[in-house]
Amino acid sequence: MPYCSNCGDELKENADICLSCGILVEKNMKYHTQPTDGTTLGIIGLCFALFIPLVTWIVSGIGYSQANQADNKNAKTINLIALIVSSVAAFFYFILSLT
Repeated sequence: MPYCSNCGDELKENADICLSCGILVEKNMKYHTQPTDGTTLGIIGLCFALFIPLVTWIVSGIGYSQANQADNKNAKTINLIALIVSSVAAFFYFILSLT
């Protein structure tokens, strides 16, 4: 889907102007993807944090990196919480495996 290069909202196919900000859309405009800020990856990481810590470390690690690049403090917090919860869960799984 194309996105407005001015405001970032989704454009309708073959639109001449953006309905959100009113800027003229260039016909040779390339498709822009919405920037990823890591929030979705943080939520996915939280879902897997207690069950599969390795998946959380990978997903939330990437999400934290994206959140850092986008300077999104909420996404960084979500990913950091997912990483901490999964690390604690992995520690307890390790301790339980020793007994």
